[in-house]
Amino acid sequence: MIEPRRKIFLSYNADRRDLVRLIAADLERAGFETWMDIADIPHSEPWRARIMEGLRTSHWVLVFLSQGSTRPNSVCHDEIAMVLHTRGPIVTPILVDDIDPSTIRDDLNETQWLKVPDWKALGTTITPAYQSLLNGILSVLDGEQARTLADKLDLLRRWLAPMEQAGEMSRLVDGFVGREWLRAIVDQRRQEPANPNLIWLAGAPGTGKSAFAAWLALHGHANVTGINLCRFFNADRNVPANVLRTLAFRLALRVPEYCDAILHKFDVRRDGDNVRHREWPQSDAQLFQELFTVVPPDTRGALRKQRFLLAIDGLEETLRDGKSPLTELLAACAETLPTWLCLVITCRPYTVVDRTLGHYLPRRLRLDLAPDHDSDLRAFAKAWLGAGRTEAEAEPRIADVLAKSQGAFLYLRELRTAVEEGTIRLDDPRGLPVGLSGLYERWFAHDFSTDTVWDTYRPLTEIAVAARQPVPFAWVRRLLGWTNPGEANRRFDRLSSLLKPRPNAVAPFHESLRDWLTGALPGGADGTPATSGHPFEVEAENGRRALAGGLWDGLHRDLGAALAAHPDMFVLTELPVHLGFLPAGTLTRETVGDVLARVSDKLSNETNPLPLAEQWGLADLAWHLADHVDHDAARAWAWIERGDVQQGQGDLAAALGSYRASLAIRERLAAADPGNAGWQRDVAVSNAKLGAACLANQDPAQARRFLLAGRAIMAGLVARYPDWVEWKRDLAWVDGQLAALGP
Repeated sequence: MIEPRRKIFLSYNADRRDLVRLIAADLERAGFETWMDIADIPHSEPWRARIMEGLRTSHWVLVFLSQGSTRPNSVCHDEIAMVLHTRGPIVTPILVDDIDPSTIRDDLNETQWLKVPDWKALGTTITPAYQSLLNGILSVLDGEQARTLADKLDLLRRWLAPMEQAGEMSRLVDGFVGREWLRAIVDQRRQEPANPNLIWLAGAPGTGKSAFAAWLALHGHANVTGINLCRFFNADRNVPANVLRTLAFRLALRVPEYCDAILHKFDVRRDGDNVRHREWPQSDAQLFQELFTVVPPDTRGALRKQRFLLAIDGLEETLRDGKSPLTELLAACAETLPTWLCLVITCRPYTVVDRTLGHYLPRRLRLDLAPDHDSDLRAFAKAWLGAGRTEAEAEPRIADVLAKSQGAFLYLRELRTAVEEGTIRLDDPRGLPVGLSGLYERWFAHDFSTDTVWDTYRPLTEIAVAARQPVPFAWVRRLLGWTNPGEANRRFDRLSSLLKPRPNAVAPFHESLRDWLTGALPGGADGTPATSGHPFEVEAENGRRALAGGLWDGLHRDLGAALAAHPDMFVLTELPVHLGFLPAGTLTRETVGDVLARVSDKLSNETNPLPLAEQWGLADLAWHLADHVDHDAARAWAWIERGDVQQGQGDLAAALGSYRASLAIRERLAAADPGNAGWQRDVAVSNAKLGAACLANQDPAQARRFLLAGRAIMAGLVARYPDWVEWKRDLAWVDGQLAALGP
């Protein structure tokens, strides 16, 4: 069995395929497992999935640099960007061609190189040049430096648990053109002596904000070290703590001094199969300060030479009920960044973000109003419409397309797709649709040509725009009563490519489509809404009611199954946001209490325990149910269940926060009814949980304080009620925790 650390990812261009195959065979004979990419296939979803799988499971990456692999639009060039973004410096560039140094990515120059003086003699395994290269590769892979670096980065990844986004970034930059002027502006602001803490880029929907941010992160070379793509349909990416840890991980991949500094600061280390570290800060603001106000030793002078950038894309997609905790965090903390760091944010204009970050508003750059934005649009349109035509033939069509695009790159890209698929004709006698709103209406009119057809799909669309995540096909069939599998599949096949089916799920392909379907798509540069009332407008509240009722029934089916049966994760993660749309009288303290009792049974099943992710889903849903009916006792219990799962996941900081929240509620309840032995026991349990978590977090003083407080209450209860065996067990358990502390 080959150790995972000996799996090697080989990135190369087709012009060096034969050489790489020879080296792969020799590496296999030396005991390594090689993962060879097919680098001459076109960019596609299967290609991205294949690359990401290889990167996630490999210990080291060998990049063979040739003439073809250094071209900006080559597959290998994008692979290198994904390697550096996802895995950091666990890469060895190998020069196997006569290459102009200016064509090689700047960030590759920070890694250890292998160069072959006689690269033309590499075609056969018996030449000295080939043997020298092979020996050099084996020396790197078997070397102490590779093992130490890989171990450190693995420790960092397990500690910070970053969110993976490179696959989506690759999609965003596919076909990206222009924007050199915007990169120059960002670079100029980055180097300003006045220390800008935040560079703010804004633009209307579809104007290329996300593509530019992703391009900066993948190909911005020395500037951008990390990115988080905030997304409406992915709640995890909008949680401030998740975003901060993801950005810290990307920064640590690029800046070794910072990596060492935060590992030391949080005392991160291995303890067998576990990762130990100092307790996470209690608040997002404290976490921001702990992670990003670090000024590490500048051993290479890199921090003095340049300001590193961290990008957050799509801030408006973090808004929920008019609030964005992430935006509020940036407003409070961005100015505390040290001089070697700066944030780049992107968002739409005319949202709550404008008010929250008003201090930075005077310097906000509207990329879609800049003259060079129009030049980039023209370059895109010309590359598409100019092929095979003279300039005189192409210019009228280009001008018409640009006028109708209303400044949106997304319009150009989707129009090109529609023309290629035959959905829209450039010579349509009605003319081209105007703006994204017109494009979407034309496209939907093509796919749903009659009211009868649209009436069949309207409920599905309402569900898709209401959901916070892609809706599995199985749930669509259940919610809509599509019981005939063959008919259901035909209906899915009929879906417009604008309402793109994901693998076994459906969701709007872009947030602007969701806005258009609900009548909220901005129509102009001033943020005014587009003309609503089109025939395909839907009511998201209908979808929320359908989701709420169907998922509530699904929850009862899951809870009625065997204790060890796996719950439906779509139910657990989606139902909490739709509880308010259940019919009146559905959620009462009695009905919620019944559900929580059955949730408790599943969570306490130790014979066949559920995976931690499913346990968390149940505990989190339990908290939302208790909170919805304002049931303090149930809410305190749910906090305990959350904390238990968080501790099982190794997130001691989050567990401590949950246990503290439970203790605060229970102390208040016990103070209001001092004679209630049940409340007293609950206070004791919360104290004991906190003490055990502090013990696990290697904080003996706090552990002893909480355990003794819990023990005092439990001892009193046992004295008053000597026949209660369960309370005696509680006391014995606390005594065991105290014994582990020692004298």
